[in-house]
Amino acid sequence: MKNRATASVDKDTFKNLRRFYLFALLTIVVTVLLSQLLIQSNLNRQLSDSKIINISGKQRMLSQKLTK
Repeated sequence: MKNRATASVDKDTFKNLRRFYLFALLTIVVTVLLSQLLIQSNLNRQLSDSKIINISGKQRMLSQKLTK
């Protein structure tokens, strides 16, 4: 009887640990995916900003050439 009770407790503990592990793993995966999406959106914004800055630099160079 005692062995059955211990086995039942062990199974319950194992199930709880498995649930906790899967929840922790899922949380990590979701966090990594969200951070990757945020990083990609920021990189895309910076790419368009760098193009605008490059065009502005070219315009400045050309306007300086005109005044000389």
